[in-house]
Amino acid sequence: MHNMRRTFKYRLYPTRKQETLLNRQREECRWLYNHFLEHRKNAWEWYGVGLSLYDQIGTLPSLKKGSTLPCNGLFAISPERRRSGRSGVSGFFPASEERGKP
Repeated sequence: MHNMRRTFKYRLYPTRKQETLLNRQREECRWLYNHFLEHRKNAWEWYGVGLSLYDQIGTLPSLKKGSTLPCNGLFAISPERRRSGRSGVSGFFPASEERGKP
């Protein structure tokens, strides 16, 4: 028997204020992703070494101080979430071993 995955789509109708906040958060995510990607590329090209997640997370406090972005939501990654490796959607759903078989 095949496992069937179901997806659900929901249409959001945010207010102007909510839309502004969502756009700011998206911009912050984009900026942070590109910033870390650039650092990883430079570290590899210049020194021949790769940066780990924890190397880059260690720079978050200094980035937060110097951030010109209006929203610092992404910088508030809890240490418990980082250690567990189960943040976001993966933290919401139990691991396959925990679910068991139907």
